[in-house]
Amino acid sequence: MLLTEYDEEETLKVVTEDAKAEGEAIGMAKGEAIGVAKGEAIGVAKGEAIGVAKGRTLGEDQLASLISAMVQNGADQEAILKASTDPAYRKEMYSKYHIE
Repeated sequence: MLLTEYDEEETLKVVTEDAKAEGEAIGMAKGEAIGVAKGEAIGVAKGEAIGVAKGRTLGEDQLASLISAMVQNGADQEAILKASTDPAYRKEMYSKYHIE
């Protein structure tokens, strides 16, 4: 066969193989991107859930320590209730009783 001759069957085979390889590469890239995005979303959700749980536990422990300190120092029920419901007052009481 001369260099100038055209083999349609061979050309079609090469083009098909190239298209298949390109399609696989695109599919793998898209699949990887989707997998990474899903993995990140799951990781963020798990991280937030853990953070919320730890934060809640820490807050509950701080409030329990505050109420205990207030009771030991003779605070009345109204002051204890206010510390439980008023964030600004609670912050003031944390400072007063040296609770971090």
